[in-house]
Amino acid sequence: LETLTINSTGALSTLTTLTNIAGLETLNITGSGAVDISATALGATTTTINASAATGATTILASALAATATYTGGTGNDELDLQAALASTQTLNGGDGIDTLTVDSAITTGETALVTNFEVLGVDANAGAFSQDMDFAAFDTAAILVAGGTVTFSDAADGFTINANVDLTAAQDIVVNLKTNTASDDVTINVGNIAGGVDLIGIDPDTNYETVTVNSQGTA
Repeated sequence: LETLTINSTGALSTLTTLTNIAGLETLNITGSGAVDISATALGATTTTINASAATGATTILASALAATATYTGGTGNDELDLQAALASTQTLNGGDGIDTLTVDSAITTGETALVTNFEVLGVDANAGAFSQDMDFAAFDTAAILVAGGTVTFSDAADGFTINANVDLTAAQDIVVNLKTNTASDDVTINVGNIAGGVDLIGIDPDTNYETVTVNSQGTA
């Protein structure tokens, strides 16, 4: 099987098992229904993911995506989880909507132009600390999903938002440093998701911030 096209309508479609996709080269997603392919990772043979014709949200796990792969999102709030570093020959376009790109290591200066139209940087740093220079990653928001150490965002723009959806111990601070100091700078940190119950020990914002907002979300 080289090409697979999924046309989804109606409610969310969750594909928990995809078999016989070892040689899959192209995945097309169309339609108005949301599609979740996060239980089965796409393999290294997949060079094209095209969801540009999809109006529903798509969630895709691509932890072994080909080094030359091209991804195009649709008009929904799409999520692409690489669970790896970005390859210097990949091209990733989130499309319209509020789109999330999740990586396990920082985006570097040579990879900046490879990523467009993603609004949220997902952090899946199970192995240790994570440090991202936001000069190289044009995201309005970061979402900490997994952290094995301190998570640092440097050169963050005024109005940067961090969603902390994972427990962080005393050795796993959130550090955010401001790019340009002005008379009125702010950062927002949202703690917990809809389920709540997140322990957050350390938050270290830049002393140049005039306003730091911490929102506790979820249930009591």
